[in-house]
Amino acid sequence: MNTEKKQFMSWQREIIKYFWPFLKKDKHYLYILATISLITIASNTLLIWMIGKAVTLITTGNFEPLNQTLLIIAGIALFNMLIQFVYAYNFQRTSLRFVDRVRGQLLSHIMRLSFPVFHKFQKGDLMARLGGDVDRLLTFVFNLPLNLVAASVVLTVYTSMIFYINWQLALLAVLMAPLFFLSQYFVGPKTGQISKTFTQEKAKLVSLEEQSLSNLRGISAFNSEPFMREKHRKQFITARSWALKLRIIRLLYNSLFSILMFFVAVV
Repeated sequence: MNTEKKQFMSWQREIIKYFWPFLKKDKHYLYILATISLITIASNTLLIWMIGKAVTLITTGNFEPLNQTLLIIAGIALFNMLIQFVYAYNFQRTSLRFVDRVRGQLLSHIMRLSFPVFHKFQKGDLMARLGGDVDRLLTFVFNLPLNLVAASVVLTVYTSMIFYINWQLALLAVLMAPLFFLSQYFVGPKTGQISKTFTQEKAKLVSLEEQSLSNLRGISAFNSEPFMREKHRKQFITARSWALKLRIIRLLYNSLFSILMFFVAVV
């Protein structure tokens, strides 16, 4: 299992290193998105602080400044909605530019292949590479640096805020943090391996469908419809089983993460 984790981490680094040049042209958009993330984090922190202030005013019976506090909370919430819209729009725009470059480069490379080399690959596999695989690159190349920056800032800001409120509670929360890291450390490589196998089996299924559609006359001439249908059914069952495994492990991880969240909250 340790070897699998090392291979998984090495695989991630190779993907980021290879595809980073495709995103480099839009690095200024990444800086903008990172800045918007920081503004969102600051706004959320202020919102939490003001909600806490409003609760304190209600519990102490000090209702005179409550209306002003609620108006500030409404203004911050409205600002959050606006900034999230700006972030989502720019995120989608930049990610599509990245996908366009990668797909264009892959298509150009495939078109330059010699016919003997080209026919060594299944068309379904090539279609899967041009389709789903390119979109999955966003997780490693595009989402990863933004999420890393945002998560680091959130951890720093929220931990500092909790330390300000109660240092003992903050210390307990910091001690619980490794549990979340370990959950991802053990589940991540297994999820990656299952996802990789599912992609391969799905590519085989698409390739079989593509070959069947391009050879309908030959299939009809030899009355091979039942054979092709059975072959398709078996391949679909294989792809479906790996899809279910991937779905189950993701559901289990989400459930485990929620349990850890409740456990930390209770503690």
